[in-house]
Amino acid sequence: MTLMEVVAAVAIVGLIMSSAMAVVHFTIVARNLADNWSLAEKEGPVILDAIEEDLRSVLFFNVEPEKVFRGRDNGISDVLDLVCQRRMSRSPEEISASMSGPADYVEVGYRLRPNPTDNSRYEMWRREDVGIDDDTTQGGRYELLTRNVIAFDITYFKKAGNDAEEFYEWPPDEETFGLPYRMRMRLTMQVDVRDVPLERTPRSLTYVRNFVFPKDVRFAMKRRIRPYIPEILGPVEGQQGEGGQQEQNGQRGSQAAPMGTLPGGMNLDQLRQRAGQGSGGGLNFGAGGGGGRGGGGR
Repeated sequence: MTLMEVVAAVAIVGLIMSSAMAVVHFTIVARNLADNWSLAEKEGPVILDAIEEDLRSVLFFNVEPEKVFRGRDNGISDVLDLVCQRRMSRSPEEISASMSGPADYVEVGYRLRPNPTDNSRYEMWRREDVGIDDDTTQGGRYELLTRNVIAFDITYFKKAGNDAEEFYEWPPDEETFGLPYRMRMRLTMQVDVRDVPLERTPRSLTYVRNFVFPKDVRFAMKRRIRPYIPEILGPVEGQQGEGGQQEQNGQRGSQAAPMGTLPGGMNLDQLRQRAGQGSGGGLNFGAGGGGGRGGGGR
């Protein structure tokens, strides 16, 4: 082979290799671009779905409304704290290590923290604490959700309609308690740039989610539902005392309330007799209807 033939062969091989490298390079860029888009488009809705799932399990029974739900305005990094009626998301290893089982009532919180590797982004953390403490906004363990948040903003509304007044904290004042009618969550996330020219990658994506609390949950929170414990009173005239002695000469027996005493001082037999004296048999306490002890089945 002459020198000219060798030079020509090397040039041809170089052209083939450069073309192959260009194809590989643009393939990698396209893959990274697709990964950036797919990751950003999946990560935002997944976080909003997790928040909505916690909102749907908000606890409203036998707890002060001011402890159940609270939203604070911190500019672009709002804070949300609530009490949920759901199982903890702890792993079996964590439960066995702490010697405590999963709880049915947990405190949940969402907040942003500065990203230590990038000042332009925040980290979103989910807080989870067992049970209900005096301060439902502190304590528990934190779980990292993402490192690519630019802003997290929540707006609250007292009523429906586009003209409803906007509130950036909840409760907005000391006279308002319970749950808002609707809340709007706006989550802005930065697309992670990985080996892709900036002009070809969107810098941020914003997701908006509106959540309306169910009517029955808002009503229960507004009415402050509490369990009712009936008051047990002392015995009435004519019934036996605790020691089994019949009252005589108008004097009462033991002042302690016997078993089966109902509010108003009546026991179950007296309530049956009163029900049987009314029209139509009154109340029905057994298979025999509403008569007294001798009048029907108990």
